[in-house]
Amino acid sequence: PTQIFAVVTAALGIASFALILALIEQVVLETLESNVKRGSKVYESGHYCLVAWGESSRDIEQLQRIVQELCAANRRSGGVTIAILVSHREKLELESVFRQGVPAERRYGSQIVCRKGSPLDPSDLDMISATTAKSVIICGDYSISCRESDAVVLRAAVLLDEAVMAQQGQYEGAGMEGRGAPRPHIVAEIQSKAGLELLNYACSPNVKAVPTTRLNTARTVRLLKHPVTAVVSHQFFDNSS
Repeated sequence: PTQIFAVVTAALGIASFALILALIEQVVLETLESNVKRGSKVYESGHYCLVAWGESSRDIEQLQRIVQELCAANRRSGGVTIAILVSHREKLELESVFRQGVPAERRYGSQIVCRKGSPLDPSDLDMISATTAKSVIICGDYSISCRESDAVVLRAAVLLDEAVMAQQGQYEGAGMEGRGAPRPHIVAEIQSKAGLELLNYACSPNVKAVPTTRLNTARTVRLLKHPVTAVVSHQFFDNSS
């Protein structure tokens, strides 16, 4: 009986140890997979944040153009950190896209950090430290209609605006008002007139709407009437020149 008890005890010990190792392995693999697919938290302040859905190729092209302009605009200061949050693309895929679209020699010292997450999830916005950024750009979703895109952009803008105001309240409650309390500028891409009015009504003055459709239409008409405007506007908006 003593030998049987010893064998059973040893078998149970080995089984328990194997179970613990399996659980540890599963946790480690899940953590690694999460970091590879989504990425870890970005501990930055005073950086730029780009928030997008990225389902269509036009969304990615727009992100690449914005990143190129940000890199060119900040090249004299040695570059900045640009955190990009995209819903429908994984971290490694985004890094590959920007490695090809914005190579190192065109970044002028800027660092591009990619993360996968939803612009409508507060924890994902916190992952890129959106509330401590210098500026946050919320891009539209070109895979859906203009009204649907404005609806999701409006929700993301309201969510981020509320998070910034809540953080301001924490600073004021701690007696730190006006002493380093971050308040990022939020720019939201709106494609319809109704969406523009709703955003101005629902958000604080810290959120600025950019009516891209109206701007592009007006600019096209001016270029047709005054072709010389094309040269002037190109020089004015091109940060690399």
